[in-house]
Amino acid sequence: MIIDHIARMSVGTSVNDPAFVDLLRLLEEDNIWLKLSGPYYTSILGKPFSDVVARVRGLGDQLAASPKYHEKQARRGGLFRPSA
Repeated sequence: MIIDHIARMSVGTSVNDPAFVDLLRLLEEDNIWLKLSGPYYTSILGKPFSDVVARVRGLGDQLAASPKYHEKQARRGGLFRPSA
C-alpha cells in the first residue's frame, strides 16, 4: 500500500501526535510506503512549503532512528537517508 501526499498530516502535527506515531508504525511494515508528494495540500505558507519541510525532516529523523525501518530497507535493498 502506498500512502500519498505525506499522509496529509496537518501543519500542527508533531512527531508525538498519535497520528504521526501510527504512521511511523505503519511504515515499519514491509508492504506500506509513503509518497512524499503534494506538500501544497497541507501547507499554510505555500511555496517553498517550509512548514511542510520541517514535518518531512521530522519524519525522516524518526525513521532513521527506527531499527525496524532499517531492517525493512535492508530487505528492499535501499536505505532512506534524510538530508541534514
